[in-house]
Amino acid sequence: MTVFANDESEIIVLRIDYEYDGARSIYPVILRDRDERILVDCGYPGFLPGLERASEAACVPFGEITGVVITHHDIDHYGALGEIHEKYPGVVTMSSELDAPYIDGRKKSLRATRAMGILAAARPARIDRTLAPREIMPWCGGTEIIPTP
Repeated sequence: MTVFANDESEIIVLRIDYEYDGARSIYPVILRDRDERILVDCGYPGFLPGLERASEAACVPFGEITGVVITHHDIDHYGALGEIHEKYPGVVTMSSELDAPYIDGRKKSLRATRAMGILAAARPARIDRTLAPREIMPWCGGTEIIPTP
């Protein structure tokens, strides 16, 4: 876990190790300030228990997460989102307008239509709010949304 902090906010980098074709890790981020606990990306399907353990280890109980931002619709970024909604229905989920239809199931990406195995396990998941390019969100004193399609 890595923490970058100022007087009013923290950026907490989690590490979740998993085994798939050799040892690997993902590094979701929690943006924590006085009012919000925003998870940025959530890993593959089945990763919720690992997210919960890693956030607890970082002194952020997962039940405190107020929102999830999905940076793009690759499976390793949104795969656990449906599980999060099921267990934590009050969490607000956000993505770009471009990515939202792939995450919520209105469209299938070429990668998903060609995928097998773990990729097929990702369920469509709701997006509560889309984020506009260059939009400034209040998290951690101001977080700019930079599209990287």
